[in-house]
Amino acid sequence: FFFSDLLDVLHTHDHERALSPRGPRGITPTSNMSMANRPETYELVVLPDGVDKVTFEKDKKIENAGKFVVEKEDHTLGNIVRMQLLEDNRVYFAGYRMPHPLDHKIDIQVQTSADWTPAAAVIHACEKLNDKLNRLEEKFDAEVARKQHEMAAVNY
Repeated sequence: FFFSDLLDVLHTHDHERALSPRGPRGITPTSNMSMANRPETYELVVLPDGVDKVTFEKDKKIENAGKFVVEKEDHTLGNIVRMQLLEDNRVYFAGYRMPHPLDHKIDIQVQTSADWTPAAAVIHACEKLNDKLNRLEEKFDAEVARKQHEMAAVNY
């Protein structure tokens, strides 16, 4: 929709035009034309050729600081990595943002002490998260097995 077309519809209350299958400025959408701004589902997870999953940009103004750009990720990863980074006393600052809701990538900003690099901090945080998630999986599997054993005993 062009803004002028949207305003025309709102001002004239031309609901027939607004509900018509004919698009703005007389354009008739085809079956393969998307009427939404959101990307196709596969574009949210498939990394295009020649694009790195993670890139690092060193901060030019602040010592031991930089930005990691992680492609095809969202708030789920950004927040958990940020929280893990903040548990490290050598990390002075950790934050993340999604530059745009339709651009499926996150920026993770990290600043560390002089004896620790942002890359080392992120690697360490990811290793700690991996350990935590493995322990969670083990506890979950043990609890499922216990519950199945209980259910089997009740059914006899």
